[in-house]
Amino acid sequence: GILPVAENVATIKQGRQISLNDRILPAAWSQQPANSTSANIRTWIADIGLMQSAGVDLLNTTDSTKQPLQWFDLSLTETQSIPARATGPYRYLDVTDFARLAGWQISADGNTLRITSPVANVTGIQQAEREWGDRIVVDLDRATPWQVNIVDTPSRSPTPAPRDTPDDPTKPSISQPRTPTAPNLETPDDPTKPTVPLLRAPLQPIIGQEWSIAIDAKIAPALIQGTFQTSQQLLSLKIEPADTQTRVKVTIPLGWRPQVFSLGNPNRLVIDIRPDSLVEKDILWAEGVRWRQQYQNLGTARFPVVWLEVNPRQTGVKIRPLLSNPPTDKGTAPLLQTAELSGVAGAINAGFFNRINRLALGAIRRENKWLSGPILNRGAIGWNDRGEFAIARLTLQETVSTSTGQSWPISQLNSAYVEAGIGRYNPDWGTTYTPFSENEIVVTVVGDSLRDSFASRVISQSPGGETEKTA
Repeated sequence: GILPVAENVATIKQGRQISLNDRILPAAWSQQPANSTSANIRTWIADIGLMQSAGVDLLNTTDSTKQPLQWFDLSLTETQSIPARATGPYRYLDVTDFARLAGWQISADGNTLRITSPVANVTGIQQAEREWGDRIVVDLDRATPWQVNIVDTPSRSPTPAPRDTPDDPTKPSISQPRTPTAPNLETPDDPTKPTVPLLRAPLQPIIGQEWSIAIDAKIAPALIQGTFQTSQQLLSLKIEPADTQTRVKVTIPLGWRPQVFSLGNPNRLVIDIRPDSLVEKDILWAEGVRWRQQYQNLGTARFPVVWLEVNPRQTGVKIRPLLSNPPTDKGTAPLLQTAELSGVAGAINAGFFNRINRLALGAIRRENKWLSGPILNRGAIGWNDRGEFAIARLTLQETVSTSTGQSWPISQLNSAYVEAGIGRYNPDWGTTYTPFSENEIVVTVVGDSLRDSFASRVISQSPGGETEKTA
């Protein structure tokens, strides 16, 4: 987890959700006076919350205190960039002037920031097939908020057979010419026997994923009476009115996502269906933390990569291992949930775990404690608060010795990796131990002659019992 330095600001109101045109959306916000002597109240909204709830495009910046943005015909760049401030786990943007230019009405109501935008209308819908995929354009009479969401779980769609996809996703798929197929026959080893027809498996349909682009704009029934075109990439297209919203629902190949952006003069929302949908970004999110997303070349292929560049030598920036279910290392959770639970500004997914019991596998060390020991001489990364890093294979060697001079190697420390030998589990593992395999012998030891003033002693020895039952 990554936590930049927090800034002390006199906050008068704050919350974790906004009501945008009476729809509750998650987004951190706060209200503060412009300065210690001013009665002018400024409204701040977390940058990601503003982007996801209203469709505001965060543009590249090398100044963590200023954020340029684009939203339909409203472009605030260079000297007009809005103020930004990293406070705790969020980077807040001062949206006071932006909201005024957009015609938004803002008021605080307890934990909720209520935002009302002017009523907008859809004036037209256009479709076009491009070299790289499909484009849908929604014409609007004014700028209005919009959101993109996954609708449900993937479903199989009865679509035509997929065409060959080139290594470069920016290039169009190439239709292969049909060639006469040879008879689907099996030739037996004995040439005197007749050939036997083979059963050919049916062609698998493309698995589709439905996405919804919700636009805060009304639409006239006449605009959606026609039939919309589909294609190899656009498996289905539906336009649904929903009170004061219009929902554009597209089903596209699993693993894709629609690329959606707004344009001004006239106001339009553009929905592109293409394999290379990632929008490249380079944003200095806070001093010492840079948000990057970009296509990387590997041979003839290109891959979308999202990453954080962190400078651990920056004052206030600390990097720490995170657990999804502290204080234990058992359990898994979505990265966003883990980051919010830990109160960090950024998080990077890492590590391995046992898929059956969801316990960590491999080295996790925090505050000089082994929460999970290294295994199999695997590679590990380590660092300190001076910004020094090391990446190498890691092995931990320990030995248990008796008063009679006997000694045995300890193969694992606080580990969920199962192998023959002796494993050691201390209080950093937890208050109980559950056997991982049958026929384990559990030895309970009190004290540690290496650290305590008294010698260690065995207080019990017993069969471990059944697997997955606490010993």
